[in-house]
Amino acid sequence: MISRLFNFFRQPSVGLDIADRSIEAAELVRRGRKLVVAALARQPLPAGVVERGEIKDQAKLAGALKSVLNLAKPRAITPKRVYFGLPESQVYLHSFVLPVSAAKSELGSLLLTEAREHVPLETDDLVFGYKSLGVGSEGEHYLIAAASRRVLNDWRAFFHSLGYAVEFDLEALALFRSLGPLAAAPAAVADFGAVTTNIAVFDRRGLRYTRTLNFGAAALTDNLMKSLKLKLDEAEKQKREIGLIDPDSKIFTILLKSLVPLRDELKITLDYYERWSGEKVGALYLAGGGSELRGLADYLKSNLEIDVTVARSAFLNQPLVYLEALGLALKAFASRREREELTLRFGTSSQSGHKLAPHWFTVNLKLTVLIILLAIGALVLAGGYLVRQRAREAERDRRRLEIESRPVVSPELIFPEPIARPNATSTPASVTVRETPTGWLNVRSGPGTSFAPVGRVNPGEVYPLLSEEGEWAKIKIVLEVEEIKGWVNKQYIIKN
Repeated sequence: MISRLFNFFRQPSVGLDIADRSIEAAELVRRGRKLVVAALARQPLPAGVVERGEIKDQAKLAGALKSVLNLAKPRAITPKRVYFGLPESQVYLHSFVLPVSAAKSELGSLLLTEAREHVPLETDDLVFGYKSLGVGSEGEHYLIAAASRRVLNDWRAFFHSLGYAVEFDLEALALFRSLGPLAAAPAAVADFGAVTTNIAVFDRRGLRYTRTLNFGAAALTDNLMKSLKLKLDEAEKQKREIGLIDPDSKIFTILLKSLVPLRDELKITLDYYERWSGEKVGALYLAGGGSELRGLADYLKSNLEIDVTVARSAFLNQPLVYLEALGLALKAFASRREREELTLRFGTSSQSGHKLAPHWFTVNLKLTVLIILLAIGALVLAGGYLVRQRAREAERDRRRLEIESRPVVSPELIFPEPIARPNATSTPASVTVRETPTGWLNVRSGPGTSFAPVGRVNPGEVYPLLSEEGEWAKIKIVLEVEEIKGWVNKQYIIKN
């Protein structure tokens, strides 16, 4: 309750979405009980300033950011603290299952092992947070969000050179936060980027599942360019203006065929989540530049049999614009649980050599004293009401906990030191192929019968087990001299 009261005295919150080719900034303020947009700004970013989420030219980026903030409408933005969405190309999300029998005292080492095996970063460069997604029949499901310590330090140093304190956030969390209260739960957000599509499923308890598809809008553009001999700008224009609207056009035919992998992977993902959680996803929101393809939402709605909408912020009536920037700014006004969910933090000011700015106090001593006096006065006047309200909330929480199983959210972050690897090597997991009706077993390119076979294995043969996804297991085989990794159905294998 006290945190809600302090929200009334918060300074404006500024969210920054810096992509490789654009900058968007959004400022939110509290007026009474409402949050309102105080200022917005966006402009292109020249090529080569930021590449794949890494700063390549700090001086040009500083100039561009200052220009964006100064040109904000209806007034300039002058932040003390910014909420920054770490580019998705610099964030690694990995979900996995730990047996229920795993000791909680060993959780840290188990998480570290998972992160080291599945995140392509050196141990001393690895920073990650984790969250429990709940217990299922296979064990307890966890999600890890990891990033490079070096990249985080570069961004933090950049913002501190401008006099801004910074708090990092994940793009998926910011996008979903910007949508406002859920109309249907659970709901999914598909961030349709140029190269990949990130799918995140949320319910009222927060992020529940995530998956990255190796398919993006660039594949659609390339197919149009090759098939119709178009230049890049013209192909992008045809996607936005014609897209999937005219069934008689060649563009329609090309795009329809190109979208099959995305459609199939989305269906596999949503079906898997329903089997895993026992809940059906009620809505799918499209974000990212690929969502500008005209008719995409209607196409997916008819094929997935789910409500599909191009995402827009709860603050604006225009789809896609300022979606992430507003979601980032909203973090300042979120509950403590939401603020700590998968937050990437590391070290103190003494470790980094940068002085951290206060969270919501300013260096203006008079304003700080005024805020404190107002807060004390409000607390004294509302003392009795707060006590009664807290008692009522405690009773409601007790009842809610009786009927709702909440996943354990751990804001703990692990900052591993380099670990000496032992000389002895452990035996990798493997599988043995069972007898099959055909006398052989297909190895497929992906976890589902819709994926093409890439080879065959025979009953009794043993192969290394690489990973598992739902009812499918990924193994490594060797055909002649070529090493191939593919997927087999679990009902025809035995784990060794």
